[in-house]
Formats: sequence, structure tokens, C-alpha cells
Amino acid sequence: MTIYYDSRNHISVIFAIRGTVWRSVLPFCIMNIAINFAIYILNQHLDVDVRFEEGGTSMLTIMVAFLVVSRTTSSYMRFWQARSQVSGLLRKMIQVAHLATSATGSVSRDDEGAAKWRSILKCRLINSIRSTVCLLRNTDIVEVMLLGEHSSKDEMEMEAEMKSYTDPTTVANSIHDIIILNKQYLKTPLTIQEEMMLHNLSGNFLDLYAELCKFATTPYPFPVVQMARGMIIVWLFLLPFYMSHGEDGPPYGQFFAIFFITYGFLGLEFVAMELDDPFGDDLNDIDIKRLATATILGITNILDGDSMRYFNNDNSDKEGDYSIESSKTESMSDNLLPEIDVSKIDALAGKVQFRITRIERNIDVDEKAKGMEGARNLEHMGDTLAIQGKHDEALEKYRESLVILRSTDVFDADETFSTENEESLKANRDSQVVRVLASIGHQLYAKKEYEKALECYEEVLPVQLEIFGRNHEQVINLFHVMGKLYFAGGNNDKALDMFTKELKGKQHLAGKFDQSMTTVLFNLGLVHEKKYHYDWAMECFVEVLYLQRATQGVNHKVVASTLCHIGNMHLEFGDFDSARKAYERSLKIQARVDNVTNEILPAIDAVCSIYEGTDKIENAMSCFDETLKVLSKKKAKLKTNTTVELLFRMGDICLYKLSDAGRALKCFEEALQTLLLTDQKSDDGTVSKAYFKVALTLITLSKYKKSIEYLKKALAICKEAYGVDNLHTVRVLILLGDAYLKSKESKRGIDFLHQAMRSIQSISEEDPTEKARSLHELGVALFGAGEGRAARTCLEDALDVRKETLGLDDITVAECSDCLGGIHASTENNELSLRYYEDALRIRRMKLDANNDQILDTMSKIACVFAKRGKFQRSMSLYSQVLGKLSDKQSEWAQKKTIQVRILMGHVCVEMKEFENALQNYSEVIGSKYLTVEDAVSISSSRRAVGIMISKEGNREGALKVLGETLLLAQKTLRETHEEFANALSDIGSVHYTWGDSKQAIENYNIALRLLKHNKRIKEDSPSMQQTKKRLQAAMSQVDDGQNRS
Repeated sequence: MTIYYDSRNHISVIFAIRGTVWRSVLPFCIMNIAINFAIYILNQHLDVDVRFEEGGTSMLTIMVAFLVVSRTTSSYMRFWQARSQVSGLLRKMIQVAHLATSATGSVSRDDEGAAKWRSILKCRLINSIRSTVCLLRNTDIVEVMLLGEHSSKDEMEMEAEMKSYTDPTTVANSIHDIIILNKQYLKTPLTIQEEMMLHNLSGNFLDLYAELCKFATTPYPFPVVQMARGMIIVWLFLLPFYMSHGEDGPPYGQFFAIFFITYGFLGLEFVAMELDDPFGDDLNDIDIKRLATATILGITNILDGDSMRYFNNDNSDKEGDYSIESSKTESMSDNLLPEIDVSKIDALAGKVQFRITRIERNIDVDEKAKGMEGARNLEHMGDTLAIQGKHDEALEKYRESLVILRSTDVFDADETFSTENEESLKANRDSQVVRVLASIGHQLYAKKEYEKALECYEEVLPVQLEIFGRNHEQVINLFHVMGKLYFAGGNNDKALDMFTKELKGKQHLAGKFDQSMTTVLFNLGLVHEKKYHYDWAMECFVEVLYLQRATQGVNHKVVASTLCHIGNMHLEFGDFDSARKAYERSLKIQARVDNVTNEILPAIDAVCSIYEGTDKIENAMSCFDETLKVLSKKKAKLKTNTTVELLFRMGDICLYKLSDAGRALKCFEEALQTLLLTDQKSDDGTVSKAYFKVALTLITLSKYKKSIEYLKKALAICKEAYGVDNLHTVRVLILLGDAYLKSKESKRGIDFLHQAMRSIQSISEEDPTEKARSLHELGVALFGAGEGRAARTCLEDALDVRKETLGLDDITVAECSDCLGGIHASTENNELSLRYYEDALRIRRMKLDANNDQILDTMSKIACVFAKRGKFQRSMSLYSQVLGKLSDKQSEWAQKKTIQVRILMGHVCVEMKEFENALQNYSEVIGSKYLTVEDAVSISSSRRAVGIMISKEGNREGALKVLGETLLLAQKTLRETHEEFANALSDIGSVHYTWGDSKQAIENYNIALRLLKHNKRIKEDSPSMQQTKKRLQAAMSQVDDGQNRS
């Protein structure tokens, strides 16, 4: 085959694996570096200097470079010359077919004789191409035919192999013969000019064949190859000796230079070796087999295919458009079906029923017909029942027949039995046993009892092979059915064996390039794909694609299906751009055909995954939009389900990838409307899923009341369809409870969560992974509702299930551990919290990228636990690591997380009495657009504590400065009416009071007290109000005492 690539994509070209010479050259590169390293060791450690000066090696370098370049250039010119000759040879055959068609295609000449003459000519043209291709791919046979010599094979083996090949010159001469004999077939013979043109084209074919034979038997001159290769090897392995001369340091730079010099020179030699034989089976050889396939299909279509109808029908447009860009192939075939005569079907059904009745009468009445004849009657009755589709009854009759045939007294009731004809009767009995076994297998296959059917076929196959041989049509069909059964049962090795035998049998019957090969080649590709033989699978799918395009047209739905599988292979090779192009081409074809195929969803998934991997989410959304437009215009069977799935996936991308809940809501609501408005009865699970997704998005948008309405509808559907004790119902209950909690209806929310907990505890036969997922969601919801103990129970159950079913190191285990760590941290159980967090961190570091958001989040939680346990240095070290990795991220989550980490670092610095560092961390986040009210309150509260502690250390000015800045921060971020602004004023008054300025303290206290009373959300018994009042009373008492003393 030929390697196709995008020359503009430097990365894919340089790092491609298929078709490269890297694997051949790399050992030599490593060997040369090893020699260089050995020279270094000898010189530095053993004082053995084997290096030498460069001397005359420069001339040798020039000579080697000239030989390498000239050899590669010559090999490429020979390769291109061979390619041109192959194209010319095949083109001549096509021209012969075109000329013969135009000469005999008119209405006056289109008779039976002309059709026969074209058929003979077609066979001889195809045979000439096949024999040429086979011989060119086996150069040993060419040498024997042309030179009378054989290179390496045994003489007996060569003679046996030659018998299977036909000399193309002989076949080409037969083309001349049929051209001459046109007078015997055509009513109006060819003119002398037409005959001469046909003879001339056939003669040109022979000339090009002779040139190709000369090319195949005349390799590149051996002395030149020997000299070039010898000098390259010698020069390359001398390279380390003189390159290391005068260098006493570590030879790392030499390693790099020697590696690429070896790769460059020796790589070009291997490229020339690849180009020397262009007719082999290597990846870079001329794909002569595919070219020949296209030519043969073209000749077939020209001489007896669709092209003849243009000569035979003036109204060709009525037949339908057969052009390459047409997509009417499928609909046209429906129009060609004859009308169904219902009366004939009724008559046929009556005959079948009469046959059953007659056979039953024979079995019941004729007691003598219990031997072979009775078995035959039962078999015929089984055949008739099978025609009616009554598989169980047919199976029963076949089994009764088989019991009779295998009984020891099967011949006792046969009047014709005698010792003389015993052998023939036994042979008849054996053939009938095989036939009945095959029929039993067919009925079991129809009933989808594949394992039992396979047992029957395995018993039938050896007998049929013995009777018919492996190339009989009946045996080939059996190979096909058994291959499908083995493949469905997961026995890929046996499936591969069956499909390979089927392929060889069909090639024997129909030829190697027949269009009936598509099914078996496609099946072989599927098996190779399952066995991870992606190279072979790719070759099969490409061959299938070529045949399908030639026979069905480029826009047929089967072409779309094959393109999806080719895209899968490109994905496995890591060629994402080629995979995307294959998938997109498949989608465009499916946009043209009337019935959308099942491959449309996997194709869209793959395209969107590729776009997501390259951060081109909007391109993925455009792909979804285009597909939806196509589906909206088609009345396809898969339209409703496919449209809904596409809308679901669009919504998921908007919600989870783009964080665009509004756009996601539109997608989910459209999916719901599509389900509710469809004429067909939609699946209850899909409808409830649509309600669930709409509600989930509404919760994200803080529209809790509306989300509750949708969740109630989803809950009613789930209870009716699945019952209460089902995971679908449990998930709806969990989300409904969460919605009530967020809408401030805590009692109802907790009731729903407890109802979900009771339901999930009674579920035993569900999928354990799904059950663990529901337990996890329930635990998170209960924790949010303040039900810590119940939440811990659910999460621990989820953790146990996931460890048992998925393993100790599954990523979902880390999720449970992380949540349990949070629950224990809230109860100040820091040791257990730290244990769970560290387990989650270990798994996430094993499964995720080092800079993943989940890893950074867990690290910050561990740092928080260390701070609670008084291990401030370890806490600060972890926070610093998280902060360093967050600085490289630009996402919204990273910006918000940076603010949280800075604030927490400031709090730790306050505990460590490092006030300057604390204030510095707080100032880093002030002014950020992601700073929330809670963050501002936390910063203000901590800064107030810093100001008070600075005052206690005797620094009044420093304390007032910090508290003044805190007051301005509260005024800017929280406004003057906020409680924190009043607390800052109260703390400033406290500093003045501490330093004896009671009047200024009273003034600050009064202002703070008025602000607190003005805020209606602050009650009289709130801590802030009570503290400010006490401070004011203390200050006023101090003033009164001073006046009394005066």
C-alpha cells in the first residue's frame, strides 16, 4: 500500500511510525553512540587512546555523501518510472474497453452476439491485468519465464508455482484473437480503422508489460550498491574515532551529532532500499493491487455495466442519476421493486399449509414410513415450517428426523434395504444427517441461540469439507456464518480463521477483485481491529472503501460506515487530523442519504473528542449544529433518538466544558420538547433523563423553584416505570432534596434525601458502580444539608463498593476519599481527615496529570489540615507549591483558587505572627474580579485581628494604619452598611481606648453602634452588637472616673 500524509503538518511527518525507516536505522545510531562512549571510557579511565586525527577523512566524507545522494536519486527515478509504466499499462486496457464499447454500443449493433463478444473481451482484459499483477508481485516467476533461471527457490517448487500463473503475453495474444473474430459475433463488424486501433492499444499493453518485466528483472547495479553500502558502513563507524580526537570532556555533544549523522546517511540508504522493489507488499510500495482493482471494476462497468444503458435507452434520466456525486442509489432501488400481488401470497400460503397437512398425514397414517422415508418427511415438514417462520416447531421436526437417522434400526423399515446397497444407503443417510444438522443450526441461529447453532455447524463443517471441498459455495457460506458466530462469542482467533477461509474461497470462485469481497474484507477488518492488528485492519477497511466507492458510489451509506472504521484506525495510530477528516467525510455522506446510519453518533463523538483534545470546543459545537440541521430535514427512522442524544451531548459540553448553563438549558429543553412532540412513544428513561438534565441546569442557574417542578415530573415517570427502589428514582430524589435545600426549604429537602437513603439501602441487584455513584451523590447532598453522620455512612458505603468492584486505585475512590476527608475535617477529626486526603492525593497523582485541578485542590485541603494541627511550616510549603502551579493556569477556577490559597496563607502567617507576610498575601487578592463577599469578610476579619495584636505589641501607629486600611477595604468591597465595616470602626475605637484616648474611642463606638442598628439583619443580641456596647460602656466609665478624680 501507499502511505498518504499531510506535508504541511511537520509534527505528524517527523514522528510518524508507519512507513518510516526509524526502526531500521535506530539500532545503528545507538551502536555508534555506544562506540563513542566506549572510546571515552577507554581514554578517561583506562588511559587507552584509540582516537586519531581527521586526516583524509574529509575526502571520504565527500565521496560517501555523493554516493548516498546519487543512489537515493536514482532509486527514486526508477520508482517513479515504474509507477508511470504501471499507470500506462492499465490505461491501455481501459482504452480498449472504451473503444470496444463505443464501437458496439449503438442500438443497431446491440444484440446478443455483441454482448457475447464484449463479455469475452472483458474476461480476457481482466485476465491479462490479473496475470500481470500476480507476476510483477513475484519476481522469481518473471525471471523463470523471461530468462529461464530461478534465483532461490527449489526447482520442483518453482515448477509447481509456475503452473498457477498465466503468461500475460499469451492472454494478450488472445485479445488480438477476439478482436479479429468480431465478424463472427457482430451483425455489423468493426471497421478496419476500429480494428487497427484496438490492435494498436493491445500492442502497447505488451510493450509496457515488457518494460515492466525488464524493470522487475534488472535491479540496481550490484557493484554500485556494494561499494556505496560498504563505504557508508566503514565511514560511519570510523566517525566516533576521529570526532572524539582532542575532546577530553564528557561527549554529550558528540552523542547528539553522531546520532543524527548516522541517521541521515544510513537513513537515506534504507530509503533507497525501500524504493528498489516497488512491486512488493511493503507500506511504501506501489499499490498495484488497488490500481488493478479500480481498472478491473472500470472495465466491468464499461463493457457490461451501467455505461451501456446510455446507448440502449434514450430516456436515461428516468433511470436515475448514476454520477459519482449522486446520492440516489438507495431510493432508486426501491422504485425498481415490482408491485406485490397479495393474491399470489395467499395462494402460496395455502399451498404451504396443504403441504404440511399432507406430510402430517403421511407420518401419522403410514406406519412403514419410520425409517429413511419418515426422516425425510420430518425434514420436509421442518423446511415448510421454517418458511413460515415457526422456528420452534421446525426445530422440533428436525430433531425428530435426526433421532431417526441416528438410530440403529433406521434401515429396518426400508423395503429397498439389502446388503448389496447398504453402502449407498449409509452414504445417503450421512448426507441427510449433515443436511438436517445444518437446518437445525439455521433455526437456532434464527432464534439467536448462537452457541448451540455453532455446535451444529462445527459438526457439519468437516463433512461438507470432505464432500465439496473448501471452495464450494455452500462451504464458503458456512465459513461466513461460523465466522460471525465466533466473532459474536469473542473467539477472535477462530473468527479470523473462518473469514480468511471464506475470503480465499470467494477469490477462487469470483476472482481477487470481485465486488463480493467487500463483506468478508469488512469482517476481517473488524476481527483485526478487535485483535489490535491495526495495520491489517486498516488495509482491509481501505480495500473495502475502494470497492464500495467503485460499485456503490462515493456517497452511499455503506461508504460512510467504512469511513468511520478508517477514522477509528487513524485514532489508534495517533493521526488525529486524518481521523477527523474521515469522520467528517462520513457525516457529510450521511447528510446526503435518506436513512441515517447507526454510525452517526460514534462519528460525532469522535470528531468532538478530537476537537476537545485540541481545545476547539466551538468547532465541536458547530459539528453538532450542522448535524442537527441535517436531521431536521430528514424523515429518518433514527431521527428522534439521534436528535435527542445530540442535544444531550451539546448540553453536556456547554454545561461542563464551556460553563455556559444558559446555552445548555436551551439544548436540554429542545431535547425534551422533541421527545414530548414525537408521534412515536418515547422511552420513559429518556424522557425522565431530559427532565433531570433540565432541572440540573436550572439549579446551576439558581432557579430552584422551577427545577423542582421538572424534578417532580421526572420522579413521577421514574416511579411508574421503575418503582421506588431503583437507582434512576434515587438520583431524582437526591437532586430534588438538594433543590429544596437550596431554596431554603430544609425540612422537605432532608425528607427527600432520607427517602433516597431508604430506597438505596433496599437495592441489591443493580449495577454496583452505578449504586456507588448514587451513594456518593447522596452523601454529598446530605453533608450539604448538615446531616454529617448520614453523609459519612453513604460515602463510606460508596467507598467500599468502589474499592471492591473497581480496585483500590480507581479515580472514583479518590472522589469518595476526598469527600470523607472534608466530613472529618468539619468535625475537627484532623487525623482521619488527613488520612483520607492523602489517599485521594496518591490516587490522583497516579491517574492524573501533575498540574490537574483536582490534585491542586486536594493539596490545598491537606495544607489546611496541617495548619489546624499547628504544623504551619508544612502547611505553608504545600500552599506555596499549589500557588506556583496555579500561576501557570488562566482558567476561572484557577483564579478563584488562587484567591482562596492566598487568604489561607495569610491566615497561617497570622498564626505564625508573621504579620507583614499575612498583609502581603491579603493585598495580592484585593481588587480581583473573582473576590467574593465571603472572601472579603474573611480578609477583613483577619486584618482586624492583626491590628489588635500589633496594638498589644505596643505599636499604636502600626495598628491604626492596619485597621484604617481594613476600614477602607470594607467600605470598598462590602459597603458601609455591612457588619464588618462597623466591626472595623469598633476595633479602631478599642485601640484608642487601649492607649488612653477614651473620647476618640467613644466617638468610634457610637458610629459603629449606629451602623449596626441601621442594619436590619443584625439583631440586638448579635455578638458584634453586644461587644460594641460593652466597649462603649467601658470607655464611658473611664471618662466618668477621670472627671471624678479631677
